Amino acid sequence: MIVDYAGLDAIVGREIGKRKLERIPVGEAQLDQTSRDRSVRTPDLVSMPENSWQSAVQKFKALRGLLEMDETKRTRAIVTRVAHAIGKHPATIYRWIQQYKSSERLSILLRKERSDRGKSRLPAKVNRLIDLVIKKIYLTAESPHITAVIEEVELQCFKHKIKQRPHPNTVRARIAMLSDRLKLEKRKGSRAAAEKYEPLKGHFPGADHPLAVAQIDHTPMDVVVVDEEHRQPIQRPSLTVVIDVYSRIVFGFAIYLEKPSAFTAGLAIAHAVLPKENWLAGVGVQAEWPCWGKMRTIHCDNAKEFRGTVIGRACQDHDIAVEHRPPREPRYGGHMRSHNVIVATEIAVHSTL
Repeated sequence: MIVDYAGLDAIVGREIGKRKLERIPVGEAQLDQTSRDRSVRTPDLVSMPENSWQSAVQKFKALRGLLEMDETKRTRAIVTRVAHAIGKHPATIYRWIQQYKSSERLSILLRKERSDRGKSRLPAKVNRLIDLVIKKIYLTAESPHITAVIEEVELQCFKHKIKQRPHPNTVRARIAMLSDRLKLEKRKGSRAAAEKYEPLKGHFPGADHPLAVAQIDHTPMDVVVVDEEHRQPIQRPSLTVVIDVYSRIVFGFAIYLEKPSAFTAGLAIAHAVLPKENWLAGVGVQAEWPCWGKMRTIHCDNAKEFRGTVIGRACQDHDIAVEHRPPREPRYGGHMRSHNVIVATEIAVHSTL
């Protein structure tokens, strides 16, 4: 170990564990090979948890007096007294002294991580049983308490005549390792997990300018149509809305009492493409709606009215591409659920009065 410099051509050093100093020419200095066979590695002091580091500091404070003491004066009684003061066995103190002497670094007193940390020491059969019970009991829509899982593990171990039964804390630790997404996916489905944990795309592909992409979808209106004479309720009408993805503007819709179909979808598309001045005058609405024109792409869901030949061929005839969103991915139609639908509903209600 280098203690000091004796000049440009020599150092002052000593052997680890000894106090005698020697002047060693730089050319004769060699790396200590005796520590290379030790399984001691320098820890990452920057990422070391504060509580682990302070624990090593307290160990060193307890050992300081013993380390500075001459070995002939370090009696068993003194070591025992120090061990009792910090609640350790004398053998532990002797081991710490030897560890520190091997490198003379405080970090040697850091608690060693177990080589099998993170690995279960239970038999494979018991591990499979715990995983099976967690999947069958805990990862269900009922979301039972952990106690129910522990009791079921005990019962299954009894049925399979397993003597080495896991401790309840082992089962709790295994459950704590489960991710929140996995729990939600098993209990509510993959769609609910994706909606909560998968990032939403902030830009719709291809919608770089007005009329580049239009979304179309149906929704029941929050009104009930009644008979003109007897005022008896008939049913809720359906609203088909066409929205420009780039501007988020509603530029076409259709309202009918019949169920959504290719006919109502076609009327909504025609209403979106044509100018609105004559239509607004016809329904008695004094307002401007300068939204019209042929869109390049229509984005819709996988309903049968959008899968048939009527819409498909009509769009092909006018060079309009039809794209369908991925199955079971409602977020791709999120523009239809924006505030623009509310605006379209208000316009539609006024137009029917």
